[in-house]
Amino acid sequence: MKKKRVWIIAIIVLFVVGGVVSLNYWNSHRMDIPYYELEQRQVILSDKINKTSNDQENGLFYLARQSAKKAATMADGSESEWNNLKDSSLYVEKTKEKHVYLFYYVVQSSKPMKLKIRYRIKLRLNNPSLYTNKLNYDIVEFNLAGIE
Repeated sequence: MKKKRVWIIAIIVLFVVGGVVSLNYWNSHRMDIPYYELEQRQVILSDKINKTSNDQENGLFYLARQSAKKAATMADGSESEWNNLKDSSLYVEKTKEKHVYLFYYVVQSSKPMKLKIRYRIKLRLNNPSLYTNKLNYDIVEFNLAGIE
C-alpha cells in the first residue's frame, strides 16, 4: 500500500514538474520574431497577412517605433518629438539575409498639423526576442520614405 502511494506521488510530481518546464519554455519563445533563422523572403505582417500573435505584433510595432526614433535622432542630431505621433501601419518582411528584416512603418500626427510619415527601415536582429528589455538590433538601412 505504501509503495503504491509513493508511486502515485512520484507520478504527480513528474506531471507537475513537466508542466511547469513546458509552460516556461512556451512562455519564453512566444515573443520570438517569426522566421529568425530563415534565409528566404517571407512576409510576416501587412494589411493582408498576419503571421504573428497579438504579443508579437505589439512587439513588432514597438521595435519599429524604437528603431525609427533612434535612426531619426542619429540622422538629424536631435531628439524628435514623438509624443504626437501615433502608429498608423506596419509592413514587416523577413529578407533573404539571415536575421535581417525589412520594416515599412507609418506614423500619423494630428498636431500641430495632420501628417503621415513613412519610414523604410532594414534591421539586423542580434537575437530573436521581441521582449522590450531584450531587444538587440543594428540599423542596416534607414530612409524617410515620404511625408504626406
